[in-house]
Amino acid sequence: MKYLVIGKNGQLGKEFIQSLSLEGKDFTAVGHEELDISNLKNVMEVCEMLKPSVIINTSAYNQVDLAEKHFELAYKTNSLGVYNLLLACEKYKTFLVHYSTDCVFDGKKANGLYNEEDEANPLSEYGKSKYLGEIFIKESNINALLLRVSWVFGKGKQNFIYKFL
Repeated sequence: MKYLVIGKNGQLGKEFIQSLSLEGKDFTAVGHEELDISNLKNVMEVCEMLKPSVIINTSAYNQVDLAEKHFELAYKTNSLGVYNLLLACEKYKTFLVHYSTDCVFDGKKANGLYNEEDEANPLSEYGKSKYLGEIFIKESNINALLLRVSWVFGKGKQNFIYKFL
């Protein structure tokens, strides 16, 4: 099984690289320099060359506050980029692992924790851009694992522990 990790320079991507390396898995990790997921031609070329069995998409425009002003960048990566990956996954019969966010919810649930059955209602441009990517996944014919997380953990500064400290 061959893995393609997208977002090698990010906190989550680095954790996947470390884990896959320790497990001796066959993988290639790429950053934005090697693969711009908003560019369909680029996505198809990389997938044609590597023919991964699994794509782990850790890339994202995750500047939540800046997404309100620069929403086109958020949608370019978080929505269009996901759509392009889906087209490649469909063509090459590739399994997609994709990370989304709890920002697809409005925070108004009265009782209990959110689950996958709860209706999304994103309030921010960031949440809307991530939710559109989710919609594309749900409406596709590919096999995928969609994870909604509030924070990622690992070495770096984009995590709850670092922000708390």
